[in-house]
Amino acid sequence: MKWILLALVAGNLLAQPIEIKSFGEAAPLAGVWKEKLGDDPRWADSAFDDSSWTSVAMPKPARPGARGYTWHRIHVVLPASLPQEPLFVVIGPLYPAYEIFANGQKIGSFGGELGTAIGQHLAEPAKFALPRSTNMVLAIRSYDALEYIGKQASSTQISASWIALDHTAGLLISKFHEDRHERSLAAVLLCVTLALGGFLFLAVFSLRTSSREYLWGGLLVLSLMWNRTSQFLPHFINDHRLILHLSSSASDLLVPVSWVFFSCSIFQLRSSWFARFFIGFYWLIVFLEYSDINTIGFRTLLIFLMGATYLETALAANKKVISRSSAWPVHLAMGSFAFLNTLFFLLLWLGGRQYGESAFTYVDVLLRSPILLLMFAMGIILAQRSSRQDKEQARLQQEFAAAAQVQSLLVPAQSIAGVEGVYLPAAEVGGDFYYATVLPDQSRLIAIGDVSGKGLKAAMLVSVVMGALRQSRESSPSQILTDLNRVLLGQTGGGFVTACCARFDADAKVTIANAGHPSPYCDGKEVDVEAGLPLGIVDGANYQESSVSGTYFTFVSDGVVEAENAQRELFGFDRTREISAKSAQEIAEAAKAWGQNDDITVVTVRRSL
Repeated sequence: MKWILLALVAGNLLAQPIEIKSFGEAAPLAGVWKEKLGDDPRWADSAFDDSSWTSVAMPKPARPGARGYTWHRIHVVLPASLPQEPLFVVIGPLYPAYEIFANGQKIGSFGGELGTAIGQHLAEPAKFALPRSTNMVLAIRSYDALEYIGKQASSTQISASWIALDHTAGLLISKFHEDRHERSLAAVLLCVTLALGGFLFLAVFSLRTSSREYLWGGLLVLSLMWNRTSQFLPHFINDHRLILHLSSSASDLLVPVSWVFFSCSIFQLRSSWFARFFIGFYWLIVFLEYSDINTIGFRTLLIFLMGATYLETALAANKKVISRSSAWPVHLAMGSFAFLNTLFFLLLWLGGRQYGESAFTYVDVLLRSPILLLMFAMGIILAQRSSRQDKEQARLQQEFAAAAQVQSLLVPAQSIAGVEGVYLPAAEVGGDFYYATVLPDQSRLIAIGDVSGKGLKAAMLVSVVMGALRQSRESSPSQILTDLNRVLLGQTGGGFVTACCARFDADAKVTIANAGHPSPYCDGKEVDVEAGLPLGIVDGANYQESSVSGTYFTFVSDGVVEAENAQRELFGFDRTREISAKSAQEIAEAAKAWGQNDDITVVTVRRSL
């Protein structure tokens, strides 16, 4: 009701000529102006009758303007004795693009071409030389395609105009820039801080891609920061107001998405239907706002829903992810951000526009200050998680060191004549094994194998295999593999074990049984043996024995054959066969130098003549 009454009063104001008596100081063109939406070249004529136009008191409080063309006219009476120096009219930062006329003649323009968004400047004051006349009508033909986006003036500056001498006009414009920089300082510092924090979060995410809260937290901080960069954007890009409009729209669309996904990811929750509704509602409001619909009431509801969305997420989380010491800054930061913004838009909706852009600048800085607390909270979380991860890493390293020490005890000492074994794990612990012993009849028993998988799980299965081999009283390679298969059934966790077992008798007879392992080599040639199923897969599997003779036998794991260089070329069976007559150490080092990507095990046996 208050705004309706004000509109009725403003519409009945009587337009009186503004009389200027001296030019000792800048003479303000404060009074009743005439205003009309639309466009007609005749409206620049000083003789045009504008009595039917709307009367507006200038300067007026900052408010969103109408898109499209708007004309303003004012009748100015100057003293009969004009000064010798030229006079200028200073137009305040009300219009992003306009043309100005004095007694029907165009005396200047500001911004880009009227009728398009391209070239529209961020509004700022400009001065124009006046013709020497004591009685003139000033007419301003303005065009705004983007409403008040990027406005950078206080409520008194935004629609104020003056007539002044050249020097005084220059001082007015300089004073505007000084005031703008002073008001923008707090926004600059806040935006720089937010930018550093946002990029820091993204840098942390690049190092820890599983911690998505840093991705969404960084995007949230940067999108909120970008909304206020218009406070200090440089004025050297001809169409930067359009760029600001597009980037502001993009950041408006990014805010709800990053808000919801940050809230969910920090508590490791899925987004609810309420959160998805909030995103859609937010985007609808952005669309309505840029469709020239007054949505300040909707924005109040929107910010309220933002707080409700976070509250719902926080309650659902039940503090199950982050500790209490880091939870309270997150709750305080996001809760206070939603509360302060809701209160601000509520006051603005109820008539707080009269406080203007200057107050809005400082209030806006205050509204974004809780995000600094959010950055502090994220820093606490990062420090806590880093501490926990460092402790966990130290614990795992100790466990791996202990496992490696235990596994080293499982590798037989090289004390059997004619037998050389080399084991090079790809990591701290591996899944390869080899076993060598002398049987009661003085024959030598050799077993070599590979457990599928890597890490501690594979190493634990190796210990099971080695324990079974040491407990075995069998001398037949096929029976040994059969017993191992029975022991491993149901113990591999869906994996398997390959193995090759050989007995070297004193009478030069060599008996070999294979369970899916690479065939051994004898005197530089691959031995043709029966390849049985890997161990731990099928109950009752049979393993055939093969009898061979020769002088030098070489057993390798697939880590030798599958070694891969930088060109992704495998070491392969041919190269392995070519060097199979070398010592176990030479073969292992050759495969490692080629490019180790798996455990490497080599066992060589020289038969006594």
